[in-house]
Amino acid sequence: MERKQTIRYWAVVLALVCLLLPLLRESRYLVTYTALELDSTVQTATTADSRYADPSYLDAGLFMYGPGACVEPGNFSLTVMYSADGAGSYVEVYSPGWLNEDNSQGRVLATLALEAGQTQSRADFSLARAVDDLEFRVYYGGEGALTVNTLTLRSGYLYWTDPLLLMLFVLALAGLLYAAVRRGRAQAAVVTALIGLALLASYPLFTDFLTVGMDQEFHLRRIEGLFGALQSGQWPARISTEHFGGKGYATGVMYPELFLYFPAALRLAGASLLFSWKALLFAVNLGTAFSAYFCGRRLLGSRAAGMAAAIVYLLSPYRLCDLYIRAALGEALAMAFLPLLLYGLWQLLAGDEGQWPWLVLACTGIFQSHILSTEMAAVFAALCALAALPALRRRARLVALGKAVGLTVLLNLWFLVPFLTYTLLGGFKIFGSHVELHQHALYPAQMFATFWSADPALWSQELGSLDSEMLLTLGLAPLVCLGLLAAGWWMFAPGEPRARAGLRVGLAAAVGAGACLYAASVYFPWELLQRIPALDKLLSPVQFPWRTLAFAAACFAVVAAAATVPFRGRGVRLALLGALLAVAVLPASALMDGLLATPVYMGQTDGIVHIGGNYNEYLPEGVSDAALIAASDALEPQGELAVSGLTKQGCRIRFDYTAQQDTVVYLPLTAYPGYSARLDGEALPLASAPDGRLAVTLPAGAGRLEVDFTGYWYWSAALAVSAATGLGWGAVAVYGRRKSARQEKKGASSGAAVSV
Repeated sequence: MERKQTIRYWAVVLALVCLLLPLLRESRYLVTYTALELDSTVQTATTADSRYADPSYLDAGLFMYGPGACVEPGNFSLTVMYSADGAGSYVEVYSPGWLNEDNSQGRVLATLALEAGQTQSRADFSLARAVDDLEFRVYYGGEGALTVNTLTLRSGYLYWTDPLLLMLFVLALAGLLYAAVRRGRAQAAVVTALIGLALLASYPLFTDFLTVGMDQEFHLRRIEGLFGALQSGQWPARISTEHFGGKGYATGVMYPELFLYFPAALRLAGASLLFSWKALLFAVNLGTAFSAYFCGRRLLGSRAAGMAAAIVYLLSPYRLCDLYIRAALGEALAMAFLPLLLYGLWQLLAGDEGQWPWLVLACTGIFQSHILSTEMAAVFAALCALAALPALRRRARLVALGKAVGLTVLLNLWFLVPFLTYTLLGGFKIFGSHVELHQHALYPAQMFATFWSADPALWSQELGSLDSEMLLTLGLAPLVCLGLLAAGWWMFAPGEPRARAGLRVGLAAAVGAGACLYAASVYFPWELLQRIPALDKLLSPVQFPWRTLAFAAACFAVVAAAATVPFRGRGVRLALLGALLAVAVLPASALMDGLLATPVYMGQTDGIVHIGGNYNEYLPEGVSDAALIAASDALEPQGELAVSGLTKQGCRIRFDYTAQQDTVVYLPLTAYPGYSARLDGEALPLASAPDGRLAVTLPAGAGRLEVDFTGYWYWSAALAVSAATGLGWGAVAVYGRRKSARQEKKGASSGAAVSV
């Protein structure tokens, strides 16, 4: 790109970014509550938006309270619109759950006097930490009439950094496109198309609200819990700080969270939870588009093949259902790496085994996304290896397989070792689950449905009816791809080696897709397999056999890529891609349009709306999630205890105490293995309280107790090994690329000298 063109390009980009500047007006917290949105202690007279009190039916005291708002740290002002005839009325800004240094709860953050004869009152206050229970408590003075109209809470500007981060993302996409332009017109067209596809698959995100998703609350809490853990100094974060009233949940040990560090980092940079979640989902769409394109392009050797794979896979209704309706974030993340898995397996078993590093990247991405997808990927890979067993007799392929497996294990030790520690310890609810898999298998009529309800209230029903059945379809695109593949090879006989190779890849992918559909169908003998206790224990955590649709969708993406090979000519291939896009976008758009019409879950100013008591799989057996939520968020001594200097940051508690006798104290932390306690620097044993909280016995006297989640020494060793492996592999890769570049440059120079 010439200098003038570069200047024009970036001038246009900056002009587009400037169009986003009005969003800065939305970067402040500004919410107005009417008096009717607060709870009242008595039945009072009301109007459209106000409440009225006088001495005839209300004594002096608490009049109204609420709404329990979720507010980030920052500077705020509260403005109350009212009218008062008498003195003594006032409003408190109050946080009932605030834990004070003396172990008491509740703190008044500001007070506004409601003076007689005035119409509004304002007070400024600041928050050093986030609260999710902010209340406005209106107290009636007992004299004259008091009418409260509205209460407006506002922050300073840049309460959220969402607009600034959005501008940075736009510039990053522009930089990606600019790099492609410098590599040629064709590359620029591909990158533009992939970004466009990602935007098309992301248009439900372009709102200032979030609709309901089945598992959305759980994953939002994971992000908030990771954000809180990082704020409190956990690294890597193992215990979420958001669940069960801040007592903690072991998601970081039992559920991979590597990719959640991206939205958590956005939260640390001042983004709202809503923006962080939407940025993650867009990143998933963009990464999936490039992953599918890479697989099709490298396997079939053409850009048209790559674009066909990206269109069919990115707009697959099942993938979009995972992303938006089920909000199954782990599975959606894993699906971004399935095309790389197919590419790596094909190269290892039937192509260039020197491409094994792609298999490492794919397996690491899947493992760090979703454990169940990892298990299914392992079974899928094993079946592929069995089908191509003669190829593995070659020593080079076995060596490549050993390298891929070994490097994958070393890279993931930092998560694998803690996960296996808890798994081997046992005693968690998730290990005792049982699901009748065959009851959630699919009828063939479901698998390729075009227009199905996007209602997130629908769920996977048992066999016998499709009434109220959730969206579990791949759409018509896979069938169209199979038809195009057959038509292409019938019309244009594969007479050249490249054509024969394309047919081989397409047929192998079609067989793989068929096997995955069979596993998801009512014809697969799940019931028979589950009669074997050992297999039942292994299979029940999968929960739903239709999860294999994810692998079928990836295989059909390769079929779509192979279908483009017989067709020659730029115009013909563009027409083919247009047809695939039309077939794929119709059910995808119907799904996403239907999604936008579903109930709103949260807006930008909302925290997580509901209390997360539904997710208890990672709690120790015998512990009730309801009991944990109901348990005190403060220290609960089982005897006389004087406390001072108390601080709680995430999973870390510090306090000084004085006791006349040995005293058991229940701590507001879930009792997971890996916690340690030190009394004046000396180790102190911990136990589990009856309700699942940590318990410690403090000896008579005085001292300072420090409790923290430290894990085990071998967890730190595993982290060091993974870090060293990653850095070493990266250094080798950079050295190899530089060496290849030098050799190419040297070869080019030699060729020039010979020609002269």
